[in-house]
Amino acid sequence: MTSPHRRRGPSTTWKGLVAVVALLIVALVGVVGARFLDVGPYRDVAAPAETTSTPSASPTPTLPPVGGLRAAEIEGRMRIVEEDGTQFSVRAVNWYGAETADQVAGGLDRRPLADMAEEIADAGFNTVRLPWSNEMVRDDEVPDQSRVAANPELQGKTALEVYDAVVEALADADLRIILDNHHSTADWCCNIRDGNGLWYTAEHPESEWLEHWTLMAKRYEDQPAVIAAELRNEIRFDVKTDRMPTWGSGDEETDWKRAATLGVEAVHSVAPRLLVVVGGLEHNSKLIEQFRDPLEIPRQDKLVYAVHDYAWRHSDEALSSQSLFNRRIQTRWGGMNDARNDFAAPVLLTEFGSCVQHPGEPDCDPSRAKFLSRMSSNLETTGIGFAWWAFNGTQSSGYTRKLGWDDGYGLADGQWQLSSDALPEELRSLLE
Repeated sequence: MTSPHRRRGPSTTWKGLVAVVALLIVALVGVVGARFLDVGPYRDVAAPAETTSTPSASPTPTLPPVGGLRAAEIEGRMRIVEEDGTQFSVRAVNWYGAETADQVAGGLDRRPLADMAEEIADAGFNTVRLPWSNEMVRDDEVPDQSRVAANPELQGKTALEVYDAVVEALADADLRIILDNHHSTADWCCNIRDGNGLWYTAEHPESEWLEHWTLMAKRYEDQPAVIAAELRNEIRFDVKTDRMPTWGSGDEETDWKRAATLGVEAVHSVAPRLLVVVGGLEHNSKLIEQFRDPLEIPRQDKLVYAVHDYAWRHSDEALSSQSLFNRRIQTRWGGMNDARNDFAAPVLLTEFGSCVQHPGEPDCDPSRAKFLSRMSSNLETTGIGFAWWAFNGTQSSGYTRKLGWDDGYGLADGQWQLSSDALPEELRSLLE
């Protein structure tokens, strides 16, 4: 009869050891894997939006300070901070027109410039993203005088002088300005057939793009209200050249990382205090390539990444649930500002928007309202800065546009009046 207290044989002991080792390996892989997923662009955990802790030191302490805003860590996320270390949360609106064939910001034919700037500030915004084109800078012509009819002091001024006046009026209203190189030709933006998918065209080569950034950065070097240079708007496939932009490929004709590095150098050679804002690929819709192969610049604390988002980039399914929407956003750019990642940087949503219904205007597409609800909730949770597209009450010139017609995404009404009470409820909440 076999004893109930029989000793285990060598094979049984070996199996036990194997089981223990296997459990330890699984546990270790789980910890490492969780850590990797936690810091990667696929992490579905919202970052705290509170800003009460003290930011860390600049990521580039070896370089002498140059003033201006910078990036710093706050509670595990890279944020934009003032010189004294307090967080500056970008709450911006786009004011387009200067980049179009009109060559001046919209609305100057309807209302005094100073009044519009004051109303933007009174609505709760603290920043304006101000587009310009290389054609506007190169030619610097006197625009059609009807485009500035409500501002007689601007009669006879060139496009750049009018741009100067807009910057000054915004600064006087205590607003900050992001200079945005929207595209090369003076026109509307952005589809894959307009010839502006890359940072250059045959008529406006890369050398001109770099020259213009040096010129614009130098022009506003001494204007403290100008805080950033967004190097290019919505890099995308270009049908006219049949070129698909790349990131880090080394191809001089398509490598946006290479060009962005040169753009940073052009800006910082004359105005090192400025933040430089670099967008991703595919119309600024994602930062996955930048997460895998981040940009490295001498003043890393001056780097900010830009993304854009609109309703048409989301399926009905993605808009059906806040958690699904958040996961999609996290996949596309959510890990880029996680301070545990090498070369993490702040992220700005420099374009998002939705249909705005003013009295007497047609109803908005329900999907636009759903997108606004989802994105606003995401911004509330993540604390990412944003810029609404757009302030404009009526359209400027350009393909698919009709000068003077209502702009369905514009916050101002057809007379270019802006009231905080007329803002979408979700946007008003973000501005509070």
